[in-house]
Amino acid sequence: PPQTERAVRGAVYAPAHSAIRFGGGRSQVELAATLSLHNTSRERALIVERVDYFDTDGKLVQSFVQKPGLLGPLATLEVFVPADDLRGGTGANFLVEWSAAGPIAAPAVETVMIGSVGTTSYSFVSVGRPIEPAARK
Repeated sequence: PPQTERAVRGAVYAPAHSAIRFGGGRSQVELAATLSLHNTSRERALIVERVDYFDTDGKLVQSFVQKPGLLGPLATLEVFVPADDLRGGTGANFLVEWSAAGPIAAPAVETVMIGSVGTTSYSFVSVGRPIEPAARK
């Protein structure tokens, strides 16, 4: 991928809470988060430039992609943050940057979060929002 021409670029912001508050805000449930990046193209590979995880204050917690890699047509890349990893906080989020060698449908990016307290389980999905990609130097 490093030598591949990148005609199209995009970026997606996806909320990924590592915990949510309940019971008047005094208690919280820890959540496991799975980010799924789906290449929606039937013909063209997607280049995954970065998948970064940020905390509530916007500080980088972890980079999940060390170098750009190809994601084949209709393939999915998953990133998992376990429930006991509280580094992200209640306002954690992912930033995904991608590119392609030519015209391509934008990828689908979702974060599924799940957790439980006692016999009650919580789960929900955050849909990624397209944002402007970072300027390249």
